[in-house]
Amino acid sequence: MPPFTYRFRARPYDCDAYGHVNNAVYLHYLEMGRLELVRAQGLDYQQLVVQGFGIWVAQAQLTFLAPALPEEELELEIFPSHLGAATVEMSHRLYHVGGSAVLTAVLKLAFVATGNGRPRRWPEPWRKAFEALTPASHA
Repeated sequence: MPPFTYRFRARPYDCDAYGHVNNAVYLHYLEMGRLELVRAQGLDYQQLVVQGFGIWVAQAQLTFLAPALPEEELELEIFPSHLGAATVEMSHRLYHVGGSAVLTAVLKLAFVATGNGRPRRWPEPWRKAFEALTPASHA
């Protein structure tokens, strides 16, 4: 299965004094894309929160390859690259539409109990949806 893709434009207010998207803003872009991926799988993040789950970023590794400029159209590819008992490693690739790579990123996300922040096993519908998106599951 190909990675989930999400297209959007870099907003002028995302840019810094150098005229390109500020490095910190890319984390927002990655989050937007993951929320769209969740929606596309028919999962409800707000319902997950009501059930006492949180999905927290445990680790983030970003590699900046080229700047993104205001109003540029960007495409984000996202796929789960590893599933653990209470974690998921999400791989991201951001491109200029029709062009070069802007960024690669791997984020390790942890399912936690919102009451105490301790790791919590995936809810079954979420695990099944993410398993179907994992490239290894299609080998």
